[in-house]
Amino acid sequence: MPSINVTNELDQLVKLIIKNPQGISLDSISKTIDSTSKRTLQRRLAALVSQKRIATFGAGRTLKYLIPDTIAPLNDLANDVNCKMAAEIYVPLSAVGFI
Repeated sequence: MPSINVTNELDQLVKLIIKNPQGISLDSISKTIDSTSKRTLQRRLAALVSQKRIATFGAGRTLKYLIPDTIAPLNDLANDVNCKMAAEIYVPLSAVGFI
């Protein structure tokens, strides 16, 4: 059973993530919560993910933490962007290509 302080910190993290429906990065969280080290925040966030209280979207430096209900719209948005970007791009290789 986590201590009361840890439980309060987890609840504080969830509230912060709820305020950012598009997701929030670890860097943004660490700037908001100065009193906790980045590594401790990573452990707290991992605990919240394993409890399924929050979810992640992206990977590496683009990883965002968000509430699980907001993931489906972001996945739909990503799929729409990929479909729109499937168009062929013409790049002229010489001056003749401009004619």
